[in-house]
Amino acid sequence: MKAISVSQFINSINETLRSYSKPIVEGEVSDFDPSRRGKWVGFDLKDEDTEQVLNCFTVRSKFRSWGMENVLEEGMKVQVRGQVKVRDRGNFSMFVREMSLAGEGTLKKAYEKLKKKLKEEGLFAEERKRALPEFPQRIGLITSKDARAYSDFLKGLKERMGGLDVFHFDVHVQGKNAVPEIKQAFDYFNRNDLNLDLIVLLRGGGSLEDLQAFNSEVITRAVFSSELPVVCGVGHEEDVTLAG
Repeated sequence: MKAISVSQFINSINETLRSYSKPIVEGEVSDFDPSRRGKWVGFDLKDEDTEQVLNCFTVRSKFRSWGMENVLEEGMKVQVRGQVKVRDRGNFSMFVREMSLAGEGTLKKAYEKLKKKLKEEGLFAEERKRALPEFPQRIGLITSKDARAYSDFLKGLKERMGGLDVFHFDVHVQGKNAVPEIKQAFDYFNRNDLNLDLIVLLRGGGSLEDLQAFNSEVITRAVFSSELPVVCGVGHEEDVTLAG
């Protein structure tokens, strides 16, 4: 049998490993230093039962877009998906393409940590809240067309204030696409000359995991920086989100 080089051997292993990019892997974050700077973000994902470790890394811009930059810390539970490979120096690791917080304890901890940070910045100050028009005529609506909240809102609006123009931007309200799509909707309504009176952000209730998008820094800042007044109708009466 003809010998192959080290790089050829590693390349052949990585070709085989491509099929392992589909599973979602859950573990506890360790060896994470938020003070590190540069293009890359690295951390280990530790198995709680066996103490086995998966080395993970991703691009900082992705990490920031997931809303993790001011939230993630040692000991938090996360779920990741990405490309696993043997790197140049023989280290086995995962390039993370998707990432989300997992577990009630982690979500509560992340919520309180981000809430404290944003409160200190003044994002929740009462004087920052804009007055709503008494008789709005043109509304930008951000929600899923498949959500019950969507049909309930239109029905209630028709019964109480018929004749209004509603411009709907269809988005996912949970899952990996929710944050970028909702952010895109805010950008669209604020940048296009639709003569809107206000924006309504809408979804029904759910668990902390279901409402993750509305507790993200990206969406909370989108509500805060919107040039148009925003009504946030997210969750049931007992649900409180950072965006609301």
